[in-house]
Amino acid sequence: MGGQLAFAEAASPSAPHDLYQDAMLSIVDGRLDDAEKALATLTETEPRHAGAWLDLAMLYCAAGNTTAAEKLFVEIERRFAPPPPILEVMAYQRKRGCAGPQTSQKATVRLGRGTESNVNQGAHNPNFTIGSGVNQIDLVLLPSYQPRSDQYNQLSGEWVRELLPNGVTGVVQFQTRAYDQLTNFNATSLFLGLERPWRWGNWGLRAAGSAGLMTLDNQLYVKQNQVQMELVPPLPLPSNWKFGVTGSWSTLDYPTLSGFDAQWWETRGALTYRKDDTWFQVSASAVQDRATGQRPGGDRLGMFGSVQGRMSLGNRLLGEAGWQLQSWQADGVFSPGLIDVRRAQNTSIFRLAATLPIDAQQAVILEYRDTQNYENISIFEFRNQAVQLSWQWNFFTPK
Repeated sequence: MGGQLAFAEAASPSAPHDLYQDAMLSIVDGRLDDAEKALATLTETEPRHAGAWLDLAMLYCAAGNTTAAEKLFVEIERRFAPPPPILEVMAYQRKRGCAGPQTSQKATVRLGRGTESNVNQGAHNPNFTIGSGVNQIDLVLLPSYQPRSDQYNQLSGEWVRELLPNGVTGVVQFQTRAYDQLTNFNATSLFLGLERPWRWGNWGLRAAGSAGLMTLDNQLYVKQNQVQMELVPPLPLPSNWKFGVTGSWSTLDYPTLSGFDAQWWETRGALTYRKDDTWFQVSASAVQDRATGQRPGGDRLGMFGSVQGRMSLGNRLLGEAGWQLQSWQADGVFSPGLIDVRRAQNTSIFRLAATLPIDAQQAVILEYRDTQNYENISIFEFRNQAVQLSWQWNFFTPK
């Protein structure tokens, strides 16, 4: 659908492209009800717009309305004398039939084996000092708080399913990681989400909500809830580019850590390029982390920035690269009398990945991740490097 009629422009030189473009965006977003309304209006107000007639017929057919689709096919043949390629499209659709709505869904499952250099985020420097002046004490961390490496097995997956024809989509994500030796760091996470796109004039909007939890050493570690809204203003950007602003509110509840519960308020801007296998994004955000308990250091202000992308490397190989910087500044002193500083944290995360598809259903993925955490409190500084090789299965894809 969309762009199939090379003769549409000639048949409708005065067609209102904004309404047609809105219909095409609705189809891309999965808002088929909105697309149908826009195209139906267009066929009434601009009856010479051949593209609108064909796309509306295809939508009727996708909805299982054979009678309405056939009526429009006949009308297109009568009004526009379409060229052979368009006649072939309609003949193929008639032969195939209008089977009705087909639920869009996709799922992936990954099974991986990896190794980490610093599973426990052990301090880079084992020597540290508490107090000041005559009360200063020099200490050395125990070996259990210094970097410890291990290997692990990981199972992860994602399932995305269209729930309603107006673009409402459900998402399920899970991940579980089991270490060979340091089993007290075994972790499992599960997240459920919903999102819905729509249009408000020339603005694009997308609302989303999610809820999830993570366990650590077979105990519930954190529960998280989030709601967010993305706004895409009608900027005159080149083709395949998009700029959006997202606002979100999150709650984090730590059942086993007294005083660490918090709320996050984030505003993020992202510039994205997407075409075929190429994807590139630059984003920046500001975050207010408000503690709801007596957390050391109190509230925090954060600034995040990231650059990431994906592109074909030839011979079916896909390459990914990304870099993210997280900067946090606490409002208050971390621990008066012991660590009399406001904690300042800068975390750099660098990632490389290569994906080799075996076929439409399977792929091999090699990933490298380097996390470096710089702080003004030495016991929190660490570096962790990880390498993982995974086998991925794709479901609900054409063979």
